[in-house]
Amino acid sequence: MMTKKLTSILMIAFVLMFSLAIVSASITSPSTITLSASQNSVDFTVADDVDVDTDDITVPSSAQISDGTNVINIAFTGTLTVSDDDTTGETITATYASVPADFEAGVHSKTITLTEGASTKTVKVEYVSAFCEVGAINDSDLDLTVEVNNKGSGEDDEWVLLDRVQVEVEIDNGMDVDLDDVVIELGLIDEEGNNVADDLEWISDDEEEKEIGDVDEGKDEKHEFEFKVSNDLDDGNYFLMVKAYPEGEEEDTCIDYFEDFYLPISIEREGEDDRQIVFEDVMVDPEVVPCGQEITITATAYNIGEMGDQDAVKIKLYSSDLDVDEERVIEDFDADDEVNVEFTLIVPKNLTEGDYTLKLYSRYDYDEDDDEDDNDDLTYDDQYFDEQSEVEKITITTHGKCQGSLVTDVDIDAELSEDTPRAVIGRQVVIEVTLENTGNEDATYDVSVSGVSDWAEVADIDPEQVTVEAGESETVSIYLDIDNDAEAGDEEFTITAEVAGTEVEQKVLLTLEEGWAAGIITDNIKENWFIYLIILVNIILVVAIIIVVAKMVGRKRTTA
Repeated sequence: MMTKKLTSILMIAFVLMFSLAIVSASITSPSTITLSASQNSVDFTVADDVDVDTDDITVPSSAQISDGTNVINIAFTGTLTVSDDDTTGETITATYASVPADFEAGVHSKTITLTEGASTKTVKVEYVSAFCEVGAINDSDLDLTVEVNNKGSGEDDEWVLLDRVQVEVEIDNGMDVDLDDVVIELGLIDEEGNNVADDLEWISDDEEEKEIGDVDEGKDEKHEFEFKVSNDLDDGNYFLMVKAYPEGEEEDTCIDYFEDFYLPISIEREGEDDRQIVFEDVMVDPEVVPCGQEITITATAYNIGEMGDQDAVKIKLYSSDLDVDEERVIEDFDADDEVNVEFTLIVPKNLTEGDYTLKLYSRYDYDEDDDEDDNDDLTYDDQYFDEQSEVEKITITTHGKCQGSLVTDVDIDAELSEDTPRAVIGRQVVIEVTLENTGNEDATYDVSVSGVSDWAEVADIDPEQVTVEAGESETVSIYLDIDNDAEAGDEEFTITAEVAGTEVEQKVLLTLEEGWAAGIITDNIKENWFIYLIILVNIILVVAIIIVVAKMVGRKRTTA
């Protein structure tokens, strides 16, 4: 008999405990109640979702929301009673009377507790403060639209670390006055009410604040903010805020935005297994490289994944065409960490000119216990890494000195001939041109000159076509007749060597000088030689007469 009583008591206790467990989970209501400057009251429903006898559901009569300095008093209407006959719930109202003028912009919250006997339910009550310093003011004829475009792997309102995001803001001035020096400012508010826009990796100019100039009456202007979601940001919920105002006049005219004035944003760590480790800022130096030369590849690796801390990560660079198989091991690569990696390699000489692809990727989710040998040494073999990242493809271009290609490069060097060390106006000057075949096969070059028609004439190119063996040099002489009316000073012309449809040009600077007096006299003699001949003959005759007279006078003196 006692056993039956004890069993009954236990059954009753079990039922009571089971019923209490049901009741403890029976309160339903919104998880968050949001108030803002444009909405100073909000109705919400509290219900009991099970059909059992219950105690009254109690809602606190008030709560205070603080920005750390100032306080907003939130009032809740009355106490709810929900019976077992009414499971649809009752509606109450949360209101606030006023907000301090200097209440900090952002999202501020307070958690309240609803009770029903022994059961409880917590609800977050939040106040979203205006982004404008004193709240939106004089904005009835202003319109601010915001469009978010996530270029990364996440959604427009769900960002993943390192996503590249564009935010286009347009202000439309419907006022009857012009707005001068309008500023558009972007804010990103975290769950604690802090503006963390400074922590974004900004791509656009002037970062989160941009002065876009005047917005005249009836006109609109746009600005696009662009940034990367920094690896330093915590995952969680944020609010994107934007405001616009004339510079220095925010207290007189300001408009802010949310579907009213804020936009909820969530920032998450990467969930895809092959994107736990990603690469940014991949650079190749140089991008175009002669065969046989050195090339450097750098990149920054980030740990952005939900897997979190990594005991070890292996970074690999591979290309079968370039005979590259390099790797770097990074130990203790924790969540939010970043590291710069660098690979230096020599491009093979036996390639054909063209584009080649290298693959950059990582291996992670490393199992150190499996890797340890009897001596506790670690090998970091690929087999001990369970995951591999997406492949980042890197392109390089080979050009020059490649044994697998016909290369016809030529170096051109020009200098004045020793016979004409100066370029004198009205005279001929000779330029000695050296063609060096830097290709890998013999080549025949057609040589030409351009850019001299205003001050000289090409008298000759000797030879106009020349064959140069690979690695050797040949000289071509260019004869220029400088015009008599050319002006003294620097003149530039171009020497071109063409081979196999490819032209190589070399600019040459030539300094023209005035001729000297002896040259002018010579030219005059050449032009008037007959006159000078007569003068010379006359001089000779005069000298001869003088000599004859002198001899005759000498003989007379001797006879005397």
